[in-house]
Amino acid sequence: MDRTWLRADKKLEFQNPASFLVRIREVESEVARSAAPYKLRSLRTNVLKEPRELRQAALSCHGMSQRIGQTVFFARGESQDSDFVASWVVGQEQHLAPVS
Repeated sequence: MDRTWLRADKKLEFQNPASFLVRIREVESEVARSAAPYKLRSLRTNVLKEPRELRQAALSCHGMSQRIGQTVFFARGESQDSDFVASWVVGQEQHLAPVS
């Protein structure tokens, strides 16, 4: 693994997927009831690509968390090779996994 990538990604701001999904659901519900165009309400515009991808990252990490029984955090990846970075801690060691 490239050490430069590892050092950079350890500095990312990781989020708890469950908390993120609760917050975004409140916004999604409000937008869904609005008179906004369908593409906007469903995050299907290029302008909303980043929020859509963050939602997908949170859903993936929440699923992983449920499967392994511990929280898997996520952060938007700074690398062009990954969509986001997943992180979990075992003992005192932080593990990172780029996800494409």
